[in-house]
Amino acid sequence: MKAFPHYKFAIMGLFDTLYNLMTAFPTPHIGGNMSNALNQLNLPFNMVLSAILLGTRYKRSHYMGAILVLYGAMVTMIPVFRGEVENNMPDPTFFWISFYIIGLLPAVGSNVYKEIGLKDVDLDVWYANAWISTYQILWGILTMWTIQVPAFSDPPVTWTEFPNYVVQAHNCFLGHGVQFNGEYIPCNNGVFGTFMWYIFFNCVYNQIMLYIFKEGSSVMFVVSSAVCLPLTDVLYMVPFIAGPKASQTFTIYDGFALFVLIVGMVVYYSEKEERVEKDQKSLEKSPMFSSPSMRQAQLMRGRRGANRSKVSKVVKYGTAQDATATVV
Repeated sequence: MKAFPHYKFAIMGLFDTLYNLMTAFPTPHIGGNMSNALNQLNLPFNMVLSAILLGTRYKRSHYMGAILVLYGAMVTMIPVFRGEVENNMPDPTFFWISFYIIGLLPAVGSNVYKEIGLKDVDLDVWYANAWISTYQILWGILTMWTIQVPAFSDPPVTWTEFPNYVVQAHNCFLGHGVQFNGEYIPCNNGVFGTFMWYIFFNCVYNQIMLYIFKEGSSVMFVVSSAVCLPLTDVLYMVPFIAGPKASQTFTIYDGFALFVLIVGMVVYYSEKEERVEKDQKSLEKSPMFSSPSMRQAQLMRGRRGANRSKVSKVVKYGTAQDATATVV
């Protein structure tokens, strides 16, 4: 496990950092609802890149399942498009929407590269996640220049103000009131507890994500993640998670979208993906047939079968059979 090359972890961390950086620019302009809808473009992008880099071949059920997933994701956006709810889109211009779509490409690259890096490797997902996170921190340090960009920090922070900015940010994080830009901020809204819950859920999410990459495929992860879209409306109804002002309702659109998404997942999983290697031999790569753990079990069964074939026949000494018996 320690022999796994670290540059692969560094590349995975780089892709994740680029995705977070590039989507942070347009999100304040297009709003959270539009960004959730645009995130579903990960599915066709991921399928195309998997076909190019991994040689993945899809069947009709995969295309039908992907279409249903995209359709279900769009259904959740109907209230926004019809103006029935606050769309929260300050500046949904073509430029910012295009910028966000371009920002999805590093996420797709990260998904496919993680599948390439973890597939066929007996690598512990906890070990992989620890190193990917470490490299994300190192890559993140190189993005400190964004504090001078209004899209990231409003108002921008100069390098001379940066040390005090860090101190004040930590004090506010711990719940102490701070003075920033001549304005007093009480910081008494429980940021520390909220952040700790976020870390917990994020760790669980990333562990499951890497396990799916290892045992399944990157496209399978994107298809499964689409179910999160309507389920977020359910969680927004829980004050413990969304805060005391939680007022989200689970609409008929959410219910129908959840049903369509689950049907899309079942249809997609009804047939196994196939990967065409350089020798043009088609290899099934569903989680039940191509995961490292399943292949290891198959290898052990093959060894047992080989050992049984080596058991020699029992013959009586001095008989005719003894003359022709072969001792293994």
